[in-house]
Amino acid sequence: KFEVVSETAVPEIPFMHRPGTSLAAGSLSPDGKTVLTLYAGRLTVRPTQSFEEKEILPVKTVAMVTGGNWAVSSQDGKWIYYPQTTDRPSILEAWRVDTASRKKERVITVLSPSWMASPVPSPDGKSIAFFQVKTLMLADANGRNERPLWDGTGFGGEFGGWPLVWSPDSSQILVPTLPHHLSLITVATGQIRPLPGWDDPIVSAVWPQWSSGPFLCVKHGHPVSMDLRSVPNCQIWHLSLPDGLRMPVTDASQGYLRIFGMGPEGHSLGHSLIVERTPPPPDWWESWIDRKSTRLNSSHLGI
Repeated sequence: KFEVVSETAVPEIPFMHRPGTSLAAGSLSPDGKTVLTLYAGRLTVRPTQSFEEKEILPVKTVAMVTGGNWAVSSQDGKWIYYPQTTDRPSILEAWRVDTASRKKERVITVLSPSWMASPVPSPDGKSIAFFQVKTLMLADANGRNERPLWDGTGFGGEFGGWPLVWSPDSSQILVPTLPHHLSLITVATGQIRPLPGWDDPIVSAVWPQWSSGPFLCVKHGHPVSMDLRSVPNCQIWHLSLPDGLRMPVTDASQGYLRIFGMGPEGHSLGHSLIVERTPPPPDWWESWIDRKSTRLNSSHLGI
């Protein structure tokens, strides 16, 4: 059984789908040590617990696409994958850049629109999973040897879908299916195993190497009001595999919004997740002084 034992704040990670924000997009590296940020076509990387950015690609280098932007890191941090537009409407390409040499190369020539789930490299560094229209494809990490894995029947990530989630041993991929269901795909055979459904949409998911299954952020029916607008209120669950046992990790009223990924190994919190949550409500004096300054916080959640 997993439960929250402590929580500490970390610098905010941008998330572009939040109403009223700029087209900044952020993602956490697989090891939880760094944050990738896209803004104005500029790609930067910074430590998870610092705002000190290092530029990887300059302004106007990366395509900023309305509806969803992304950048994802390989497990070893050597490569960062990012999108580029083409002359074909709704079709993107995936490129990658060597973080040491800054050498760029095209990896995938036909990629689904930005509002589909973004490509995700496998934990073993050998493959990358991505969608072409609704077909789930696999390719080598450099984009060669493309082959279909799943026809996408019932895929539930078309609109703001969370990224594909690999199992820690790279043998399976967790994908969202409709309505509010999950399916587990075995990479070697293409076998699809439907998992029990949920009553509400799954907002985000992560599968740490120290866990028997993924942690899921499941949208709760009662939103949290912030700055005169409502944002999703989610409950974090753990799904044990292969038995399919579901256990709540947090309460539904605690204001969690999404899971960015797992925290770095060796941190004082031990096993942990990097999550986003609403800040605690201010006292009446703070609210009166600056009632418009409320922001969403990223948190380090000890599990």
